[in-house]
Amino acid sequence: MKPIIKEILRKGVESPSFAKEILPLLPKSTLEENHMYVEISQVIQHFYKSNSSLATESTLLSLVEQKLDRQRADAEKQQKYYEAVSSLYEIRDMSDDSVIDESIEAHIKKHLRLDILKKSAMRLDDEEFQKKVIDDLRDVEALDVTGGQNEIFNVLYDEMEKRALLSAIQSNTISTGFRDLDRLNGGGLAKGELGLIAALSGSGKTLFMTNLATMYVKKGYNVLYVALEEKKDRMTLRFEQSMLSQTRGDIIDGDNLDEDKFKKRQAIYTKLKGKLGNLLFSRYSPQTITLAKIEQLLSDAMLRLGIPVDVLIIDYPELLRNPNATGNESDDGGKLFEEVRRVAQDFNVVTWAASQLNRSAYNAIIRTSEHMEGSVRKKNACELVLVVNQIPEEYKAGFLRLYADKVRNPPEGVYDKMLGFVVDGTRQLIRDYKFDEGSGNQSSEEERAHKAVLAEAENDDLSFGKDRHKKSQTKIAMPNLSDEINKAVGGK
Repeated sequence: MKPIIKEILRKGVESPSFAKEILPLLPKSTLEENHMYVEISQVIQHFYKSNSSLATESTLLSLVEQKLDRQRADAEKQQKYYEAVSSLYEIRDMSDDSVIDESIEAHIKKHLRLDILKKSAMRLDDEEFQKKVIDDLRDVEALDVTGGQNEIFNVLYDEMEKRALLSAIQSNTISTGFRDLDRLNGGGLAKGELGLIAALSGSGKTLFMTNLATMYVKKGYNVLYVALEEKKDRMTLRFEQSMLSQTRGDIIDGDNLDEDKFKKRQAIYTKLKGKLGNLLFSRYSPQTITLAKIEQLLSDAMLRLGIPVDVLIIDYPELLRNPNATGNESDDGGKLFEEVRRVAQDFNVVTWAASQLNRSAYNAIIRTSEHMEGSVRKKNACELVLVVNQIPEEYKAGFLRLYADKVRNPPEGVYDKMLGFVVDGTRQLIRDYKFDEGSGNQSSEEERAHKAVLAEAENDDLSFGKDRHKKSQTKIAMPNLSDEINKAVGGK
């Protein structure tokens, strides 16, 4: 028996989960098409279907003997089987387990890939089957063959793994580009984590998601933005405005595209290629695609475009077609977000999703995730939950607040759950407050102006006197976030 075959069968004996979940997937080529190895594998699988305790040598020998008796096998054949089974229980050096597991994983995945490609070659005219091939190959790569992804880890004494894990914390974390938001959440979301933006209809979900997308791209990360509501042309304009800090009029001259400026902008994008990330966009009508389609898009970006996605943004998941819907909106929404988080972890991407608040939020002093259907399960699936709060006075003055309803990785000590931002809707921009010059990043006139707007609105209650809007009508000047591009274009 070849060493690798022996180790695969031994793994089946020692690991019930491997026997139940991995052995049934193996094509016969994994075991060299050897009838004896295949039959021993089948005996191991059959045992663990009804047993949770480990299979002892005597138990496995007895089961093999029963199988051979039914076949009326001769003594020579029986002896070969018994020797093969006994070899699986030989004493070995367990310090080599990690190396052996790597070899088992490589061998099994190789044969699973070969099996898929052989089947594909035999059905080249079957278009549906060929589409499925990419998904099958992706599933092989994601397969945890030896259970190493969930192995027990000794936190106190496993020095090498602890060092690697602690060192990787920040390298897996991607800054949002928003100063206060990053400070709130340990520098940003990490790959495999899920953030949620919740808001009333038409009150800033897509605007904030658009700004997240362009912030990540400006930092060199690849973003896949999936829209299920907005039109493709309008989203393209929003992205361009947010990237360039320009108004609609700066990009479109009247009803027509300013072709000269367009070509200049594209030339700069080309010049900055390698510094900027990629902004991949897909738009679908509501209820036309499932989450599986988004998984396919992530795979296609890597396999067909050669672009590994760092950040996935879904606007918004409730508009996906859910083939497993039960009719219970709250329960279905919660399960859907748990699946979105699974996708984030399977593909190792930072993921942001939006959700809509229900009517109960209209009269709330502070809007929270409690005004969202399926709020408990949705919150449980997320590392960070932000709820848009904005009164009419803030909208007019160019301000917006986000209430941090859940923060799984908060900063040390007491922190403010309400974050303030400056908004310029004409340029599709959201940004942090600017610090006052010479204040050492300690004070901000914009923050004071925002608080004054809120205080005035609270004091005036339902009064509509002239003084109520004096401060709120003063727009805050927006900085140009893309000076190099705009100077080259000659924009404003």
